[in-house]
Parts: sequence; structure tokens; C-alpha cells
Amino acid sequence: MIIKDKIELEFNNKLKYYRISIILIIIAFLCFLSSLYDGQNYSINELNNTSNKIGLIFILIATISFVIKNNNLKFKKIKSSIDKNTFLKRLDKLIEKNMWEVDLKTESNIILKTNRCAAGGRFFFRRSYGEIIYIVIDENKFYLKSIFDFEKNIEITISTGENKINEKSIINIIKPAANTVYSK
Repeated sequence: MIIKDKIELEFNNKLKYYRISIILIIIAFLCFLSSLYDGQNYSINELNNTSNKIGLIFILIATISFVIKNNNLKFKKIKSSIDKNTFLKRLDKLIEKNMWEVDLKTESNIILKTNRCAAGGRFFFRRSYGEIIYIVIDENKFYLKSIFDFEKNIEITISTGENKINEKSIINIIKPAANTVYSK
């Protein structure tokens, strides 16, 4: 689902997107529980306990991770005087050149999917197998965001700049007529 300021994910995609933060919170919770079941009379409010200190560190890291991931869902906004039809023609050429799939195309919303060979990586850390590119057209403004594809990326995905490359290539087809590029 697309909202003007950021992408609103479905529940199962939220779980996938924020999975690192969720894992860190679970670890923190287990640290707090281990101090309670230690057989001693520790309170969860005591910071003298090593488990509580470790739990607080994991909560801090999880919070930072969540804030960063949440901010990454915000659209890049490009104000431009480019004609919508001209943009769509240029976008069609870019789609054909990069062999992207059109998942959705309406008057104001476009969702594209990329395919990548993600050879390499170990265990469950991998490069991206593909991304989803969201484009919203609103009169003389374009909203743009590229995030990894939840259906193709099961493992923990390590970004090597694929999303920025996708966004930059679309900005470049708007750029000749772009006045400003700004994000909220």
C-alpha cells in the first residue's frame, strides 16, 4: 500500500522488514527473563545485573534499527515540470533496458519489480535477489522509493546500493526537467 509520505507495509511484510529489530527485542526480553530466573531476588529495574545491562543494550540497538528502517520507508520527493506522458515513455524505455517487471500501473501509482542474480554470501546473509520500486505521480511531483522484495529475499539482506541505483536511474529520467529533489 502506498501513502504519500511513506510506504505502508502489510503485517507479514512488516515482520520481514523489521525482523532484525524484532530479533533484538526477543534477545533483550530473554536477558531480562534470565535475570529473574537466576534464583536470586533481582528486580528488572536493577542495573547491577549483567543480564539487565545486556538486555538494555539490545533494546537500544533494536530501537536504533527500527528508527533507521522506518525512515528508509519514506519516499524521495521530486518536484518537476516534466509532462506525465514524457515521463511514462522514458520509464518504459528504462523498464525495457533494465528488464524490470511491471507489477502495477495505474494513473498515479506504478510498482516495478527487479530481478538480480545474488550469487555469493554465506548462510542466511545474502545480497538482494530483487527490489520493489514504488512510484507515485501527483501532478508535478513524483514520489519514489525502492526497497528489497519480500518475496524474493528470505534471508537477511545486505544492501550493496541496489535501491539507490534504482532510485537514481529513475531520477535521471526526470532530471532534465527537475527543479529540486528533496525528502522529508
